[in-house]
Amino acid sequence: MIKIVFFGEKELLRGFEAKGHALYSRKKDVLCAAVSALTTHTAKALNERFKNLRIYEQEKGYMKLEILNAADVLSQEMLKALVDSLRDLQERFPKHISVEVKIDGT
Repeated sequence: MIKIVFFGEKELLRGFEAKGHALYSRKKDVLCAAVSALTTHTAKALNERFKNLRIYEQEKGYMKLEILNAADVLSQEMLKALVDSLRDLQERFPKHISVEVKIDGT
């Protein structure tokens, strides 16, 4: 199962940690590919636009990143769009993907 946990504080998303594999298909795991494409695209777009992204690790089956200045409106919109897209996948494939949002101080 892929587990993605978004984290933040004071109603602001600061980043996420994604780990695991969907194990949806033995030959071509399109669900893993979809999650990887969504998370990598968002990370790249945030980093190119704001240059305020810290990617702790990125390897097969794992990615963790944090936005250093999370107060920017566009970065919040991009992270919220990522949450929405991943939750759509979770609704369709609940045995293979889990999405959680943990905001401290709310």
